[in-house]
Amino acid sequence: MYRLLPTLCIVFLTCSKNPDKFEIEYSNSKITYIVTSGDMIHLEKNNLVELVTAGQADFTVRTSVEKQVISGFGGAFNEQGWVTLCILDKSSRNKVLNSIFSTDEANLSYGRIPIGANDYAIERYTLAPVKDDFEMKNFTIERDKKYLIPYIKAAQSIRSDIKLWGSAWTPPIWMKDNSNYEGGNFIDDPKYYKAYALYLAKFAEEYGGLGMEITSVAVQNEPLVVTGYPNGGWTPEQFRTFIKDYMGPIFAERKLSTQIMLGTFNDISYNTFVKTVLDDADAKKYVGIIGLQWDADQQIPDIVEKHPGIPIMQTETDCGNWHWQPGFDPEHAANDFNYAAYTWMRMKSYFSNGAESYMLWNIILDQYGKNNDKIKRWPQNSAVVINTKTKEITYTPMFRAFEHFSRYIPAGSKYIETKGSFDKVISFALPDGTIVVELLNDSSNKRIVTGDIKGKLYSIVMLPKSFATLIVKKA
Repeated sequence: MYRLLPTLCIVFLTCSKNPDKFEIEYSNSKITYIVTSGDMIHLEKNNLVELVTAGQADFTVRTSVEKQVISGFGGAFNEQGWVTLCILDKSSRNKVLNSIFSTDEANLSYGRIPIGANDYAIERYTLAPVKDDFEMKNFTIERDKKYLIPYIKAAQSIRSDIKLWGSAWTPPIWMKDNSNYEGGNFIDDPKYYKAYALYLAKFAEEYGGLGMEITSVAVQNEPLVVTGYPNGGWTPEQFRTFIKDYMGPIFAERKLSTQIMLGTFNDISYNTFVKTVLDDADAKKYVGIIGLQWDADQQIPDIVEKHPGIPIMQTETDCGNWHWQPGFDPEHAANDFNYAAYTWMRMKSYFSNGAESYMLWNIILDQYGKNNDKIKRWPQNSAVVINTKTKEITYTPMFRAFEHFSRYIPAGSKYIETKGSFDKVISFALPDGTIVVELLNDSSNKRIVTGDIKGKLYSIVMLPKSFATLIVKKA
């Protein structure tokens, strides 16, 4: 039963066409509580929320403290994902894609495109395969028409306004000092910088010409990570020189609307790449967005303080099943609740610090999830797993955790502060004044917390190992 505040004497209980959906209405305010716990997926359970007259709040949503505007949620288009998806018949394939991109389901509105091969490519390649092709006369995206572009076009058929951006894992290998896909450093020479800037510009132009506008391009994925899959090493000074003297001017000369992304970085130190580039005014003027992933959320307070106003995108959520930690499984990723809860907390950290968007890594993988690393094939988690033998489709707990954010927090919403002793909570204000509160219970036991939202106290039952979204519509 619901206990009402004395001043709220009008109560309406309404049922929708969905027998599991109930909305409780207090005067002119509607409260909706959506829970995912075990086999109970996104069910509305408003009997778990009670408006109370007294008590100590475990958290308070500070609706007067609005911060950054949220621009959306997304994930990466990788070759292995499309190959795995194509195991299914057309009807099943479309159902999976709708669950990911449809605005009334997971609502992904961003897509990351690898520029050439990454660690989930079927084969190693770049878009400039001819050695010393400094004028990019042999630049080609023909390879992408086999896997990546059909994947992107399938998403566009559902989400025509999806925002696409690109990042390279490796430059063309003849631009590296070891001439290999793995390892090596970008050659510190003007003719290579100029050629690479043209390479990235042509990527944006060629994709745009096929109806896939590229909103931003990152210089290099994780320039400090040099391992057994396609990658490349850069120094911070090289990044500064490249953006200031080559990529920025060439993008401007060719009148590209595509922004230059300062990224993507996974290191914790602001003093390496970001500071080196942004402290140079001539380089900074070309930077349209900053791309951070993994532990780089620790950089955000410095960025916001020293260089406010530049949008920050979280570009790749941690893939889990970390091979350098105890519990690593060399055969397949766990895709379990613990990883989903970890991802939920990552999302909280990035948004709480000032990020405006958040990206999944792999959206779809097979039952093994292994990358193409030559040193150690690394099974990683994904939002959707498709068994290539049985064709069984699994929406992992991480997909559900992510969906609680992406589905109920549309672009244009604002992050708002939430304070209190209960810390597994984060809140947003929607453009229409609705408050959305995201909650996590990573315990095996039921928990009851009290939240202060717009001056009203709500007693909230959190089911064991659950994600929940509490929606308080504007009165």
